[in-house]
Amino acid sequence: CREYAAQAGLGVEAIRHMLAQPRASLHVAVIGNSVARFHDFGVTRAFVSQLRSRAPSTRITVGYEHVAGGFEPDHLFYCGLSSESILQADLVLVHYHAPRGGMIYERVLRRLLMLPRRPVVVYVAHCTMSDFSVYRDWVVARDRGPPDFREAGDRVGYFEALRHLERRLVREHYRLSFIS
Repeated sequence: CREYAAQAGLGVEAIRHMLAQPRASLHVAVIGNSVARFHDFGVTRAFVSQLRSRAPSTRITVGYEHVAGGFEPDHLFYCGLSSESILQADLVLVHYHAPRGGMIYERVLRRLLMLPRRPVVVYVAHCTMSDFSVYRDWVVARDRGPPDFREAGDRVGYFEALRHLERRLVREHYRLSFIS
């Protein structure tokens, strides 16, 4: 994971340009479940702290309205994607622990990428996510992949291979920014 600690996705250049403006304003919307709350929103606070250190004159606001334990993507899709915090977001941190939902999760990501302000969507990875994509690449690799992959005695190698698949799908297929 250290090799790919952060990868730039679509829209990052627009955020850089925005932060370079005098009197810039940036709204960050955080969505996720209980892992987003760990250490008093530690990942988000560190991320925002880095933004503030690089753009001290920028006014940065953060909306935590869509973070709650057990708050899964299907709830967000049906109840939260039209909230003011998300509609005004310039940057969205997607912060789930192994979200359930498969297709609904992909719908959430697509909807976020198509919001009127075209926010940068940053995916925060906590673990391999066997149901991120409707294509089910992780499940196929894990359950029906080649025997040497599936039955590998080296568990670290097995999970690294799954993580590589996750990085490829998130970074290349969705072109999302990726933090691990």
